[in-house]
Amino acid sequence: MSSEDLLTEIIGYIASVLTIISLIPQLVKIIVNKSAKDVALESYFIFVILDTLWLYYGIKKINFQIIIANSTCALISVIILILGYTYKNNNKEDEPQMIKI
Repeated sequence: MSSEDLLTEIIGYIASVLTIISLIPQLVKIIVNKSAKDVALESYFIFVILDTLWLYYGIKKINFQIIIANSTCALISVIILILGYTYKNNNKEDEPQMIKI
């Protein structure tokens, strides 16, 4: 493997890891707040479709980097969708607030 090919592989792995990490803050926010009020769940539905297509491509090309990254992203996006629809109408702002005297 040439040094250029190695650099390309390293950049690909870094991009894969960063793509996966980019989904984590939204997932954590939904879990912690138990609310998905401001989350555009349609975007995550599209992400699942895109990741599934990339997964298919990775399988056909036998590219483990694409397979692992996109299967992980699809899984996280599905979890966000499930939690998002579960908590979509769960608004902490709508709950009665205690009045402190």
